Amino acid sequence: MGKALICAEKPSQAKALAAPFPNRNMKTHIAIAPCVMFPEGAVVIWAVGHILELYRPEDYSKEYQEWSLDNLPIIPKEYKLKVIESKRSIFNNFKKFLKDPDISVIIHADPGIEGCLLLDEIFYYLNNRKPVKRLWTIA
Repeated sequence: MGKALICAEKPSQAKALAAPFPNRNMKTHIAIAPCVMFPEGAVVIWAVGHILELYRPEDYSKEYQEWSLDNLPIIPKEYKLKVIESKRSIFNNFKKFLKDPDISVIIHADPGIEGCLLLDEIFYYLNNRKPVKRLWTIA
């Protein structure tokens, strides 16, 4: 079957999700050892807020570099996302694990509106084709 990749919105959530299982904090992720729930083991990773942002007007066209009423409304044919440079290492961590052939399933562990959006954006941006399951917990 392969390993599961558990994706959390923030580090504290990742630690709480990994806590019931035999695990090791590897700084960029938490490795869950093979166990009854995860026979092949699992990896827990996290975002730290939004990792992607919408293009700015000037990213679409140089004509929008100077603000002008004449250019309004600015409605792109397709809205585009880009990586926030200060979060590039976290993005690269998601990319590494989403592309890892040992990972066979993604567990989306944040059902909240904001957490759901920021993780879904990453999966979409990286063109994820692996199955995604959602984890719902009660606090």
